[in-house]
This record gives sequence, C-alpha cells and structure tokens, in this order.
Amino acid sequence: MKLIILLAITISICACMETRTKRPAEKESSTFVLTNTGNPAIDPVTGITPTPTPTPTTATANNVPAEVSHCNWSSDGISGYQSSSTHIDKFTLCQSKDSDTTVYIQVKTPDTAYQVCLIPTYNSGSTITYLGEPRCLYITSATQIYKLTMLKNRQNFTTYLITGIMMMKDKSYQYPSPFYKNILSPDAYMFCANWLEQTNDSSYCQAFEQVGAYVYHQF
Repeated sequence: MKLIILLAITISICACMETRTKRPAEKESSTFVLTNTGNPAIDPVTGITPTPTPTPTTATANNVPAEVSHCNWSSDGISGYQSSSTHIDKFTLCQSKDSDTTVYIQVKTPDTAYQVCLIPTYNSGSTITYLGEPRCLYITSATQIYKLTMLKNRQNFTTYLITGIMMMKDKSYQYPSPFYKNILSPDAYMFCANWLEQTNDSSYCQAFEQVGAYVYHQF
C-alpha cells in the first residue's frame, strides 16, 4: 500500500503534539489538503487488510520512557491526555525524540472490539504524503502507554521523516455514494487515494471524509 493523496477538501484534525511545560488545550480544528498518488487502484471488492503488529510494549504514566517524556500522559486514565477527537476520544500520541518511526499512544476510552490503525505521513504545507502501510493494535487500557514502530516502506519515500499520523479504527462503516457499502475505514482510505490518482475523481475521498471515522494528527 503506497500513496500520496491530493484533494481540496477540509476535514477536522487534532492539534499537533508539541514540547510544552503545560498541557495545551484539547482541540481538533484545522485543515489539510489530501493529495493523490501514482499507485494502481486497489480492488474495490477485496480492499486491503491492514498489517497487524506484534503485541506492543506498554508503559504507564508513572513509568514514561525518556524518549517520550516531553509529552503529557494520563496517570489515572481520566485526565491529562494531550489531544481529543470525536472518533477516538481523548488521547496522547507522541513521537519519540530518538527515532521518527517510534510512536507511543494512550487512549482514554479504548474500544476493545477493534484495533486502532496508525498510518505514517510526511507533511509539507497542506500536502500529506503516505510513507508506509498501517500498523494496528488493540488498546485495552486507559492507563497504559503503547509503543509502535511505524513502517516507512513506500518506494521512493523511505528517507522522508514521519511528521504526522492518520489514525482510525479497523472498523467497518457504511460509506455513502459512490461506495454504497460497508467498508473497513483503512480500506476506504486507501481505495479513495488510489481511485483519485487513477481517475482524478475525488468522490470516494469526499465520501470517506463525510463519514469522519478517522483522526489526522500532526507532530
């Protein structure tokens, strides 16, 4: 799965994570432009199943790894999270100071029935470039901090820095026209991007955006 997506539509995203001494206000308002890619279209029937990750390493807010000590974590599973979204609820998503491919995540309201999938991106202005396939995991505790190693396996983009994450549940939603079907969110996202490249038709990406089953987070 390899892509760059370009589409002039406005969607809600979470505020970027920054190094601060005080927790920033939780918010989820901004804009970005999706951009297209030169990849072959993904089969609209079979789609693409995100690659699961091994069981992630966990920590707690009372034992935060040094590489992500610059971010805010919840010690009680109730308060202290750094960001918020309607799709995931309150969460902290932090990039390691030591490696751009290492990220840690903590979620206040885990949906234990579905994996959460993270897709690494590179941001240049309003352009978002997809750098590798999704990494997915089950989040089962609000107090644990989960570690993931992201993949930068998109051909010709392996040297790009990860500066953002597209995050969504590995869950099926009813997507409107032109999908007219239930599709896993990661599959809908990938198909939308490839369809846009192949046809210059943004309708699938508009349908993906309309459902709103994702969070875009910029570091």
